[in-house]
This record gives sequence, C-alpha cells and structure tokens, in this order.
Amino acid sequence: MSGLIAAVAERLRAGEVPFAVVGAAAMSARGFPRQTLDFDLFTTERRVLDGGFWEGFPQMPEIRLGDGDDPLAGVVRFHDPDVDVVVGRHRWQAEAVARAEALSVGEQSLPVVRLADLILLKLFAGGYRDALDVRMMLDGAERATKEEVDALVRELPPDAQRLWGEVLEGR
Repeated sequence: MSGLIAAVAERLRAGEVPFAVVGAAAMSARGFPRQTLDFDLFTTERRVLDGGFWEGFPQMPEIRLGDGDDPLAGVVRFHDPDVDVVVGRHRWQAEAVARAEALSVGEQSLPVVRLADLILLKLFAGGYRDALDVRMMLDGAERATKEEVDALVRELPPDAQRLWGEVLEGR
C-alpha cells in the first residue's frame, strides 16, 4: 500500500472520520480480485470536503462538491497514486461504513465494507462495470449475502433496485 493511502487513512482517523475501503480494493480484500489505478475510501462525513480539514497535509487534494442532482456530496482526490475519498449523502451509506470490518489491505489494517454493502454501493453507482462486479460477487457469495442485499436494497433509489432485479434475472 502506498504511503499516500496510509497518510490519508491516518488523517481520517485523526479527524475521527468514519471511513471504509470500497471499490476494487474492497473487492480484492473480500476475495474477488479486481484492479484499477485508483484507491477508494468512502465516508459520509462532509467535513472532509472542507480544504481546512487537509491543511498541513503533504499534498493538497482536489475537492469536487456534488450539486443537488449529484448522488454524492463530493470527492476528495489525491494524485500519484490516485486516492479518492468519496463522500456519500445517505443514511444507508453511513450504516455501511459503520458495519465495515478491519481487513488487511497491503501492509495495513483498514476498515473494508462488508460484501453485502459493497454490492449495495455498486448497485447505487449503477454502471455497466458495477453490474458485472455485482454478478461476479454474487457468484462467489454465500446465500446469506444475497438475502441481506434483498433486505437492504429497498433503501436504495428505484434505479438501483431495478438493477438488482436485472442482475438476479441474469443469473
């Protein structure tokens, strides 16, 4: 794991910001190898979108705020390597972060969202690659994971619920 990832995680911990690893790194940590060029952390704590939160950090991030139509509150992006702190807006996302479990990611122990929550986040993102990832995770998941997603997907927007139905039909 890069020094930048460790430094960002440490800043979040020092600021008492609940966060979890999501995306390809979370998939890999959960036993579903997937690589991308970025590393994603997730929180619903909007304080990280204030440049003052990162004051004194070795690298100033690019901060993008979501508008009223954006499903995210914003993204804090660091470069070289690309590390994103994605900021959600919804209670179900905060609950997913709260349920995260410490796992080894590289040389460090970091909170990683549970498999069912990772599937929910992928359904919420709603892209073609996200749907493929959900199918792959379901193929290797225990029945209890599918049942948990079935119970929790009702909290997601209609598009995400529809995608869940399409994924299940295609299995």
